[in-house]
Amino acid sequence: MGTIAAMHVGDACLPDDLREAVAWQIQDKTLTREEVLESLTTIRRQTAIDSQTGTADKGSLRSFRVVIRQLEFKADLLFETQPSDEMLSILAVGVLALRRVGSGRNRGRGYVRCTLHNHPGEEITQRYVSLFGQIQEKVA
Repeated sequence: MGTIAAMHVGDACLPDDLREAVAWQIQDKTLTREEVLESLTTIRRQTAIDSQTGTADKGSLRSFRVVIRQLEFKADLLFETQPSDEMLSILAVGVLALRRVGSGRNRGRGYVRCTLHNHPGEEITQRYVSLFGQIQEKVA
């Protein structure tokens, strides 16, 4: 059995135009790294509640830095070989199943929407989800 994966997921990055604008402003000294952090993230706080007393458990206050809503990230998918339509249909269904991410015990802290795009940037998720349904009908 080989040790190389069939697919590699690249780093999730902000859109190129935003990254370039931020980098230019940092280089031009019109924007600090702290201002970037404050503009793209926020702090969420939570505490555990004692079910008997209805008050906060002592020492249970936690803070999390989270990205702001509507922020988009892009990650490249690199394949060792050209993926088949069946492989892409399974990937498309998996992408749509991804709804919550984060460090929550029962579910993630944040809602995400993922889509697949081909190299020119055309959204192809639904095309392969439809193909998944056709493949399932043939198998049944």
